[in-house]
Amino acid sequence: MKRLLVGTVATLALAGAAHGQGMSGGCATGQPCSTSSLSVSPQNVGYTVGSGGAFPTVTAAIAALNNQVLQPGGHVTLTLLDGVINEPGAIFASSSFGKQINIVGQHAYTTSVSSIQSSSGATGSWSYVLNLTSTSNMAVGDYLTIYGVSGGMNPSYIAGVWPITAISGNQVTVATTSRSATAASGVVTGTAVDMKSILKFAGSDGFEIWNGGTALNLTNFNVVGDGTPHYGLTPQDVDRLYISGILSVSGFGLSNIFVIHNTELNSDGYIVSSSSGGSGIEVSIGSELDAFHIISTGNAGAGIKSQTGGLVLGITDLVSSGNLGQGVYTDGNGKMVSPTTTVTANGSGGLITGTAGLIVPGTLTSSNNNGVTDAYSWTVPNFAGNVAIMSGTGAQFDLHGTTSYIGSFLDSDNEARSVYRSQNYTNKWECGHKGTGGGYNYSCKNSGLSADAFVIDAATNRFTHDADVGTAGGAPTVAGTGAPTIASGSTDTAGEVTAGVSATSIVITFTAAKINAPFCTVTNQSQLTSFAYAISTTAITVAQTANTGNKIDYHCVQH
Repeated sequence: MKRLLVGTVATLALAGAAHGQGMSGGCATGQPCSTSSLSVSPQNVGYTVGSGGAFPTVTAAIAALNNQVLQPGGHVTLTLLDGVINEPGAIFASSSFGKQINIVGQHAYTTSVSSIQSSSGATGSWSYVLNLTSTSNMAVGDYLTIYGVSGGMNPSYIAGVWPITAISGNQVTVATTSRSATAASGVVTGTAVDMKSILKFAGSDGFEIWNGGTALNLTNFNVVGDGTPHYGLTPQDVDRLYISGILSVSGFGLSNIFVIHNTELNSDGYIVSSSSGGSGIEVSIGSELDAFHIISTGNAGAGIKSQTGGLVLGITDLVSSGNLGQGVYTDGNGKMVSPTTTVTANGSGGLITGTAGLIVPGTLTSSNNNGVTDAYSWTVPNFAGNVAIMSGTGAQFDLHGTTSYIGSFLDSDNEARSVYRSQNYTNKWECGHKGTGGGYNYSCKNSGLSADAFVIDAATNRFTHDADVGTAGGAPTVAGTGAPTIASGSTDTAGEVTAGVSATSIVITFTAAKINAPFCTVTNQSQLTSFAYAISTTAITVAQTANTGNKIDYHCVQH
């Protein structure tokens, strides 16, 4: 038999009795059992929590379940009845047998979003009228979790968990806290779930899982704060929290979800965080959050923050949208990994890495992050040594500096390219191998132009270019009879000189001496009786029939 002990606050433990019956051992329904009335539970037991249930709150259920014994392999299930359950304080779980405890919402009604009817409001307070397949069983005051959005304009802006403020026919109005500058619109489709069970907390944390509270299981309900500086879910100290189905957390003044001190939060479904006064999800000090689907939207801090050896793993996808801070921020060996990542409308940039941070966002959708709208919408922080990696089309590996970065990525043809771009992100140079007819030519282009600037053919080693060839450097000096002049833009490589009055000799002196005398072609635009030139490591010397104002062109190649 396994015995679970009482914690310092309401502490989740185990017991056994059928719903509506008193606790075995003589305890009254809904009342705590004393340690002198220790009882043995059946293999699996269940209780309802909420108005009309066996216990009015989870806190009361925990108090009644303290100091009970559960048979090995048994489970206790607390079913949260539909409606709001106002908890008197934080739910503290410190049982090492938490894996045998399930807290489950009673009903979750799923429907489809077919389009956005209209929107109103502004940054931080957008309201949307959504067209749904059905609004059956929904009510004003419920919370609607929206995921899997696509189509229309800016669909990710409505992802998250939002309170329902109005219902009319098959239209529902939700109030969001997305920091997007503009609204989503059009034929946006997705899935909407109304989980009817709502745990509300005023002036306290939500769930605190620590001190051995291993593998507490939560399924299909909402955890809602009142905006005061507290955490929603905070597993810590080598513990584990498991989420099945959907868990939506919103409205806490600090991070909605804070995983710290070598702890795991795992989910085979959806973890959704919205409307936090801090970061939506924060993972730190060797902890890990891994879930099939992660959504963090409309928070006052970063959407996702991973620091000090933390890991955030979106097994299938990750969405971070409309947060006032960064979409994803990592530093101190913190990591974020997901095969598909969406970061949109975040106020401090899309994907940001600090010192020794790592981001592997896979196939990336990124737009409107801090005014940057291209696929590389990243703000460069003021320190070097940052790393970000993508895979798939548009993928990129970056090393960030203070004013620029270099990296590599896969273009639309799935070919490797390297990148250099300055901090203003206006244009970037992309160079790399590009497959053509089974060969791999090397080419470079400017992102502001559609065609390659130049290509080196792999089969023939031939160099071709689709742009004018220019030169750079200082202008040579000129001297000779009659005061010759040199045209603006001339360099040691190429240029144009105008002869002086009755000129018979002109000397074009290079800005720097060459190792070897270059190969030069020198031509006179006028037909003269005599015209000759000589090349040295320092100058081009011209001798000609006396003439005034004739133009002389030169082009030199080093060897």
